[in-house]
Order: sequence, then structure tokens, then C-alpha cells
Amino acid sequence: VLFPRSSALGSEDIRDLWDAVLRALPRIDVVFLDKMPEHVGGLSNPLVRLGATPIGISGHATALTGSWTSFEATRLPRRRTLRRYRRRLAAIGPVRFEIPESPERREKVLAAMVRQKERRFAETGATGFRSPGKMEFFLEAGRRLAEGPVHLSALVVGDEIVATHLGYVYDRRFYQIMPTYEGGPWQALSVGRLLHEDLIEWSFRNGIGIFDFGIGDEAYKLEYCDEMLPLHRIVMPLTAAGRIYLTALDARDRIRDSALWARVRAFKRGLSPSPSGPGDDEP
Repeated sequence: VLFPRSSALGSEDIRDLWDAVLRALPRIDVVFLDKMPEHVGGLSNPLVRLGATPIGISGHATALTGSWTSFEATRLPRRRTLRRYRRRLAAIGPVRFEIPESPERREKVLAAMVRQKERRFAETGATGFRSPGKMEFFLEAGRRLAEGPVHLSALVVGDEIVATHLGYVYDRRFYQIMPTYEGGPWQALSVGRLLHEDLIEWSFRNGIGIFDFGIGDEAYKLEYCDEMLPLHRIVMPLTAAGRIYLTALDARDRIRDSALWARVRAFKRGLSPSPSGPGDDEP
């Protein structure tokens, strides 16, 4: 919990508090404090002073100042290309941005989200929804909280849901969390980017001040963003078992980062080792 007076804490105070936290916990082998910003809500994050190191990726956001009209005209990347793609979609069927309101419609959008994201996980070799509870979390959030902090939306062409997004809205900040899009011919028309554009326009109309693109240094984010948030991590082994675990984890990560592993994943997908295409840097 951060509070204004925490800025007066010295490094020794923070270490004493952290040691007290560890003593209060059951026996543990290793501590991960991951994806930590230096500041939260304008307050200094004291955990960063426990010996955190940069993780090599950042958070990204853009301030939604002025009007949507001026943003679209001066700050929207690839504006002419996206307009052309939207016209091509309109030739297929009516194009609309949808925030599903009924439980039945939400289920259809959530089903499309899962199908589209699973396809993308398979293409990239990511663990994805195989992580225990991950799919259930997003589905239940979309069902229970869609009239609260959760924002569920879709880009629809005719009767086809070609892109979806599940994110959060809190304190005039829109959080991009789970963007998905159809592959094949739909991907070639950047349907993910078009939905992303609709979400920024919606944010302007609803008084959102910051559009948060989340964690990751994908190329498309750099085209939009004017705020970069460096992130930090603490990895703290507390026992011999914790040190062994970290050694095994480091070996696994080295294998996953190797060129050989990339070729194995590409072979499983039936793709070349370095796939590229019109949708690779889409949200």
C-alpha cells in the first residue's frame, strides 16, 4: 500500500519493513517482484529500492489531449492506410464498433476472443490459455464486470466478429489488456488496428485522459505513445531450493531464447523461422 508519507522512508526503513514481511510469511523459497514501475500514482515505489533491476521491457501510454478530430489528423499513425482498409471492409459488409450489452451477445464476443487469441498463441508458441485459470479469469471478468471496470468490445463486419478487446477503465485511464483479431484475409486488412482506433475514439468521447497500451515494446506502440514506463524486477532466492529453481529457470529461458528453439517452434507451426506479414505488429 502506497501513501504520501512513504516518500520519507529511507532505504534502511524499507529493508526493515521488507524483512518484517518475510518473517510474517510461511516458509518460501524464492520471491519474484515483477514488472514494477518506479512510481505509482505519483508516489515513489519503495520496493524498487530493494535492489530491483530493469527487466528490459517497458509500459507505454499516450495522453489523450485536445479532441479526437485533432488526434486523428495529427497523431494517428497510418491514417490513410487505415481509412483505405476500412473502405475495403465496408465493401464486404457494414462495419461497426460494438460494445455488447446483453449477456448473450457478450458470450459471442468472448467466444470469438478466445478463438482468435488461441490461434495467435499457437502461431507464437506462447503458453497462453494453458496457464491454469487464465482463460477462466478473462471469461468471468467479461461476464461479471462488463458493466463496471471491464470494457469488452468488438469490430464487426456484417455478421462476422473480426476483432475483439477486453480491457479495464479506471480513474480516467483505459487499460489495453487482451486484444485479438482474426487471421487470414482479415488480418491483412489490419482489423486489430482498426478496433484499436475505435477504442481511442471511444476514450475521447468518454473523457478518458490516458490510453495505456500495457507492457511490451511492440513496434506499433511506439507509433502512438508519448509516455514510456521503465519496469523493474526483484528475484530473491531465500533457500537452497530457491537457488536451484532459479538456475533451472535461467537454463529454460536460455533455451527458449535460442535460435534452435525458434526453428523448432516454426517447424511445429509449418512456418518459416522469421514470419512476417501485414498483421505482425498489430495490437
